[in-house]
Amino acid sequence: MISCTAVAEQVVSHIGNGFEAHPVDGGCVIVTPFLRPDFDHIELYIEPKNNGILVTDGGDTIGNLFVSGLTITKDMQSEIANIATAHGVHFANSTLSVEAADTSAGGAFQRLLNAVQAVTYLIYKRSHVQRPTFGDQVEKFLLENRVNYSPNYFVQGKGDKHTIPYYINSNRNIMLEPVTANTASSARSQATKIGYQWLDMRAAHVQGNYTVVVDDRGARWENIWEETQVLHSLSTSSDTVIRWEAERPRLLSLLGV
Repeated sequence: MISCTAVAEQVVSHIGNGFEAHPVDGGCVIVTPFLRPDFDHIELYIEPKNNGILVTDGGDTIGNLFVSGLTITKDMQSEIANIATAHGVHFANSTLSVEAADTSAGGAFQRLLNAVQAVTYLIYKRSHVQRPTFGDQVEKFLLENRVNYSPNYFVQGKGDKHTIPYYINSNRNIMLEPVTANTASSARSQATKIGYQWLDMRAAHVQGNYTVVVDDRGARWENIWEETQVLHSLSTSSDTVIRWEAERPRLLSLLGV
């Protein structure tokens, strides 16, 4: 059992006044005077572990980013992990945490609080990303299904260097290219661009399953992608063409999920 009063005293002596400690489930919740962008107070949790203490954010920081409109992509997870490392804390399973001895509660608490504030700042840094793109949705799908992938994978073709949004190895060697459009002319342009990309990579003998995931949300398929020129260009240049909504099970099968 942790003495919340003793922990609060350590935090106050190390950081300053304005903190409140409340017992909960054998540990403590510390309410800080610092606010999140939604004006809720940042709360951290302390519980006993390995003859010492574990201080965590309970996953609240990542949850707040998501609620604020940010898509937690693999790139962002890497950025959060780097922030955590820089502050001497851990990031795993969407939770920031740090272990310490009982006598080091104040210092551990401050390191975690600093990390939480730094990660929370990503909301302002990326405030322009309010609505997830189609690519973001595909990436979220990969993350939710625990598909290991490399984002922005560089491939040298015969004439040009290409960036593949998502490369899935794990013996599947899938080059995954999400594609969306709001007009038929845009769809034709993108189909031509992807066709050249695949052709140039094949000319350089780049092995892989060249896969296109087509955004068919709403009436896009009937109004845009079913056009003969667009379908012909995609189907003849790609190994696999999958409709995002209509053929989701097929995508899962391809990914081995």
